[in-house]
Amino acid sequence: MSTQAWVLIRESSAPFIPEGWSVVLKTDGDNTFEYDSEHWASGTSTLNSHDDPTAPGNAKYAAYNVQNFDAIRACIGTLDNCLPTHAFAQPIQNAAELFGGPHRREGVIESTWINGFGVTGHQDCAPQRPGFNTVCNGGNKARWGFCNNLPSQECQTADENDADGVIGFGITGQDCCPIGAGYTNYFVSDTPNDGHESRQQAWIMVRHATPKVPAGWTVVLKSNGDETMQYSAPYWTDTTTVLNDDQDVLEIGNAKYSAYNTQVSETPVSLSTPLP
Repeated sequence: MSTQAWVLIRESSAPFIPEGWSVVLKTDGDNTFEYDSEHWASGTSTLNSHDDPTAPGNAKYAAYNVQNFDAIRACIGTLDNCLPTHAFAQPIQNAAELFGGPHRREGVIESTWINGFGVTGHQDCAPQRPGFNTVCNGGNKARWGFCNNLPSQECQTADENDADGVIGFGITGQDCCPIGAGYTNYFVSDTPNDGHESRQQAWIMVRHATPKVPAGWTVVLKSNGDETMQYSAPYWTDTTTVLNDDQDVLEIGNAKYSAYNTQVSETPVSLSTPLP
């Protein structure tokens, strides 16, 4: 059987933001988005919000304050050099909630971060206190990142251990300077204020988590897992009953909608929470 098909290519030089994602913040590495910048925790502020999100520079977009999301990723230097996507167990209301909240020990894979930021000369240890909103000893902090010790020191990876350097996004360190994205001098050097810190262009983007029912489909029944929709429940075979027929189909709960009794279908599908 012959089937129509299309082959598409994307220009390799074209900056690319995947469908369903939004750039919420970008930094050129200077101190605009250092750890103590008010923008990280603010759910109302913006900066250069009309700038092209694919272009280098500093900006905080309106989506930072309003877009709910279920995954995050960051790109360093160019939009083609991205760290692995990190998915959250539960959707997050907006980026201000994430970056203005408590420490979350997730979202860091040490080897990919070292490669992504192009780090050399560091002490090869497991990350100290990795994740979001990390505050380590010695005044080392990151809105997203992790800490370490001087290259000449032994690994000290416990939260309460000494820390000297930090890498990531929205950082400040004990020996150097506030940085929007990159790593501090002590991350790679034993000498105080030796100028080996790195400031890098970076983008932070999030994946939209708005629940939806796929086009052409109708939710006819939902169950929260209790006994309401057990095998012997009459709802399965009775073509006259409904349950919570006016309830939002995306809301958690039990319901049997009138479409169950009337909608002509081809193949049923089971959709778990949250909907894709």
